[in-house]
Amino acid sequence: MNEWEVQDAARRVYRWTGLSLLLTFSLQLLFGLLVGMLSIWMPESLVYPTALCLNTVASAAGALLLAHMTGYSFRPKPHSLQALETWGWTAAVVLIGVGLAGSFLMAQLDSALRGAGLVLSQPDFSLPEESFFGSVIMTLSLCVIGPLFEELLFRGALLHALAPYGGRFAALVSALLFAMMHGNFMQGVPTFVIGLYLAWITLRAGCILPAILAHMIYNTYATLLSEIMLSDSMGLLALAALIHLPVMAGGFVFAAVQTVRGKFMLPRDSEETRPLRWSWMLRSVPMWLAFLTLASLFVLGAIQRI
Repeated sequence: MNEWEVQDAARRVYRWTGLSLLLTFSLQLLFGLLVGMLSIWMPESLVYPTALCLNTVASAAGALLLAHMTGYSFRPKPHSLQALETWGWTAAVVLIGVGLAGSFLMAQLDSALRGAGLVLSQPDFSLPEESFFGSVIMTLSLCVIGPLFEELLFRGALLHALAPYGGRFAALVSALLFAMMHGNFMQGVPTFVIGLYLAWITLRAGCILPAILAHMIYNTYATLLSEIMLSDSMGLLALAALIHLPVMAGGFVFAAVQTVRGKFMLPRDSEETRPLRWSWMLRSVPMWLAFLTLASLFVLGAIQRI
């Protein structure tokens, strides 16, 4: 392709990336309003699980639009199963270590800020005890459907669309958008690191299945741990501590050692594609709107005064 065709392709990628994200936000807002109106007739224990489930549908819509417009296929690649065996479980353990260590550090920051009269807002992902059906919906949304569609959007269609302009660039942007999509500072910081790692796994493995499996295992582990921590059983709490602390420490130490050794570094991005990265992305009106929308939601949901 000549220079004009390359630039036109970049415009198209950034335009449809931004529009896909805006579609996702718009559907989330629409579904939120719909659930809000239906909450008059719905049992209270079903309101939040239903909203969470519908949010995954919004991610799926964004992923489908971006995949269609950029030529990304969700079909498993010939080497997908081999990549899953090679990367899947290792990725999950490292993700648990890194993600929960990040959450622990954010919890310490939250405690420190409370002393200054500030509280970092965060969603409540505890399962509704009053409704078995609500618990099932929320568990499936958190542990299966949500991770699946989030990976298809961020490490699938979006990472694939940006990868031609540099793996590091694509990983950074996809992780940043993934973190901002969560809409709160407590989740956003560890989620950014998680997004970087999942992007690295996807680029190294050459397929998305290891990232999907790792994300599902991480969310399932975090959900189970959260429920155990709310339990009154000292036996369960002791068992959770015996399992959780070695897994978190082991995964975090492994990730730290591999990072120091340079194992988690992606190849340096080509200088040829440098002009097509940030400068061209920031010229795209849909991308600007997507970033501004996400940033506004993130800031509004980040800190509330006591």
